Amino acid sequence: MQSSGMLAIHNFGAKVKKTKSEEDEDDIVEERPFLLCDFMSKLVQSGPRADVIFEVPDKDGVVKEIKAHRLILAASSKLFEGMLYPPKNSEGERAKVKLPLRIALTETKAEAFQAFLTCIYTDDTDIDSASLADLIKLAQKYQIEKLQLLCSEFMEKDVTIENALELFEMGPRLLGEQDFGMPFLRENMVEIVSQEGFLKLSKSRLEYLLKDDSLSIDEVLLYKGLLEWGKYQLTKGKPEEFKGKPDEIREVIKDLLPLIRFPCMELEDIANTVGPSELLDEKQMLLLFSYCALSSEEERSKFSGLEFNNNPRTGGKRLKYTSILDTGGLMYLIGTNGGKTTYDNPVRAGKVIVKVSSSGGSPVEHIADRNPGSYAVENSFGSDRNPWLSFDFKGYLIRPTEYVVCQDQDHFIQNWRFEGKEKGKSEWVLIQEYKNDRTITDSPTHRAVFKVKTGKLFAELRLYVTGPSHKGQPNFDITYMEFYGYYKGGQ
Repeated sequence: MQSSGMLAIHNFGAKVKKTKSEEDEDDIVEERPFLLCDFMSKLVQSGPRADVIFEVPDKDGVVKEIKAHRLILAASSKLFEGMLYPPKNSEGERAKVKLPLRIALTETKAEAFQAFLTCIYTDDTDIDSASLADLIKLAQKYQIEKLQLLCSEFMEKDVTIENALELFEMGPRLLGEQDFGMPFLRENMVEIVSQEGFLKLSKSRLEYLLKDDSLSIDEVLLYKGLLEWGKYQLTKGKPEEFKGKPDEIREVIKDLLPLIRFPCMELEDIANTVGPSELLDEKQMLLLFSYCALSSEEERSKFSGLEFNNNPRTGGKRLKYTSILDTGGLMYLIGTNGGKTTYDNPVRAGKVIVKVSSSGGSPVEHIADRNPGSYAVENSFGSDRNPWLSFDFKGYLIRPTEYVVCQDQDHFIQNWRFEGKEKGKSEWVLIQEYKNDRTITDSPTHRAVFKVKTGKLFAELRLYVTGPSHKGQPNFDITYMEFYGYYKGGQ
């Protein structure tokens, strides 16, 4: 008997006497679990009294036998009931079935099917990215609502840099959701665009991504990602071997190229990346150079002839770190009113609120003096087990990618947590933890930049000491801090 071209069910017919080994298996005496859930968990992993055997290929194509129990399967799914119990005849009797009943499955893998059965027996199962697509298909086919819910929860909660694009690609097909995973992608695009999964995106999903207005990424990085995607399509997955011409890439990405917001790039990005790629014609390049050379928003608003979207994406603008005491950080941005005025200490002006757990040094405003050798903001010596220093940016949000710490000649921090607080929330979120870190201690200037990764925008940031400094006490002596990443202002 064959069902939907994927199931092969054998042995409907006369009842056959069990073999001696099968009888022995049924007579196994085991200690019974106290709870029904424990019994069901044990049952799904065992063979005794199983009366159906699924023949399912594993990931290497080797057919595995997976034993199950007809009654449990039929109780969980109408489809299983119809498959495993023959219909009644005109006299109301069912045909006898040779047990164990064997069913060959070809539309899934053994690993996924075992996880599928575990959910039927126990209402829970382990889900990973490799088995997710198969589990969703099985849950939908056999109408196992609990498994559908578990898969949906996995996709919502267990999105990572490594699997985000795969889940985003599957969203419309498996869940009917075009926008699935977009919040995570928006906040992590800098890392996402360099993943192999970006190259494997279908054209329709890449188009949907590039149209999004809220991506947190420099436009030039999106452009580089699109170039690599085009090469990948032309070279069957080996873009590093690409030796073709710009015209070939342009033909592949011609429908996607207008989605790149070239006018939002820096002038150096146009010159060093867009120009050498030779995908835009001379007229387009001239217009871009002319537009990007304009210094005021008023001049740019009157500029005509641009073929590309010139509205910045709203996911945040990038603050780039170049060196300690550069002019690219958030404190400097706030202190210059977005680059419109000369620098005025934003803490002294009340534009940034700095707090310290207990004060034992200079006033906190000196943390933004941009003169790390003059004043040190300290906690009161010996008064705190876990002293801290926090920054409230008052209307600005930042997803940090780097931060700078400068210290005086005392109490170089070696154990601390870098934390953030989201807008409207009260709890601190761990961004990065450092244990016995000697970066500042070993630096001749006792100044260092630390790279961090997070998918969240924060209204406040905090340095929270968790252990002794290089002198053995939980103290700090900080003269300057600055923060870099993707920011939004005036919120």
